[in-house]
Amino acid sequence: MYNLLKEILIQRKLYLVFLILFLFLTGCGKKSEAEYKIGVSQCSNDDWRMKMNGELRREALMYDDVEMEILSADDSPQKQVADLRYFIDNDFDIILVSPTEGDSIAPIVKEAMQRGIPVVTYDRGIDNLDVTAHMEVDNYVLGKSAAEYARSILKDNINVIEIEGVRTMTPTKKRHEGFQQTLSSYPNVKVLTSISGNWKESEAAHIVDSLLRIYPHTNLIYAHNDRMAIGASKSAVSMGRL
Repeated sequence: MYNLLKEILIQRKLYLVFLILFLFLTGCGKKSEAEYKIGVSQCSNDDWRMKMNGELRREALMYDDVEMEILSADDSPQKQVADLRYFIDNDFDIILVSPTEGDSIAPIVKEAMQRGIPVVTYDRGIDNLDVTAHMEVDNYVLGKSAAEYARSILKDNINVIEIEGVRTMTPTKKRHEGFQQTLSSYPNVKVLTSISGNWKESEAAHIVDSLLRIYPHTNLIYAHNDRMAIGASKSAVSMGRL
């Protein structure tokens, strides 16, 4: 559990420092009076990302020559493409993006870079596309730590349901791998099923409501994010299982 908390703290600190880093890197060759326009494209608008937005805005306030605009795609790849088009067409100097779906936004991200706009992806990557920089917590370690924590509280005879994020995304793949590979080394552990909740509370709640009826001997649910964990918990409580 210590490793899990450590990774989360590291990620939060990275979000605070990468803005300063990129202001420095992109400042070469520009006038000192130039205003930096930073566009941030969030994939969604949950509590965790709202907190992140606040940290970014607070950091930007430390610089008189910085203008930052944050847009949320609300989990829609189409809206995120439109948001990125807005940043490109309005001559933003840097674009920070947490992808909804890498394949869907790859062409517009590539266009931004071809037009000389640095693009930083964070939290989620884009496969087969070299962006200016990428920042991501070690999601394999998060999955591994979750498995170790489950083992520490349940010891033996673990019957687990795994609620994954969007399966095409790197955080989902790595959290799944870390969790499954670590659990496989323990005796008397059975992963009953793994199913995608698409990072959404409502989907996770519906899934768990069904799966707890199919697998009544479940004694652990591992969800890949807070929203799905909340949805799973609500369903478990409503069924008298928590």
